[in-house]
Amino acid sequence: TKSRFSGAGAERAERPAEKRLFVGANWKCSLESVEQVDQLLSSIATAVSAETKGLAGLELCIFAPYVFLERARRILPTEIRVGSQNAWDAAEGFACTGVVTSSMLKGIGCDWVLLGHSDRRNVLGESHDLISQKVRRCLESGLKVNITIGEKKEAREKGQELQVLQEQLESVAKAVPADR
Repeated sequence: TKSRFSGAGAERAERPAEKRLFVGANWKCSLESVEQVDQLLSSIATAVSAETKGLAGLELCIFAPYVFLERARRILPTEIRVGSQNAWDAAEGFACTGVVTSSMLKGIGCDWVLLGHSDRRNVLGESHDLISQKVRRCLESGLKVNITIGEKKEAREKGQELQVLQEQLESVAKAVPADR
């Protein structure tokens, strides 16, 4: 049987690529107890089961905190992809305590990773260069990347939002191999 995470890649190899609308959802760390997570995942599973016809042509992905990836994988129906909220292995050969690498995520069957979130850019100080390196490494590992971009309120007030968004996208675009 196929891993529930590897379904999209296996399907792509078996038939021509079809265009699908992608919808990703991220609950950050707002749910911290197993009970809260189980309740959310069960309600999503129930809603999706009731709406299977409406999901045709849609790729739905839930980006769970790392500690809940396996739980999400177990509770959610296979029609829903499960992705990690981050990966960090930008430094080649650098084994760092407490990080989750793209190879680790791929190894547990993860298809997607969310990178560039404003929390990580603005609170943790992740730079365009670091995010670009992470994108490159994740793509090299075979993960799909959902890159998030966004401007701060100050940039919006100065009319610089498009410039900020363009800088974020251009930086990441340089990390994407030409064959992608």
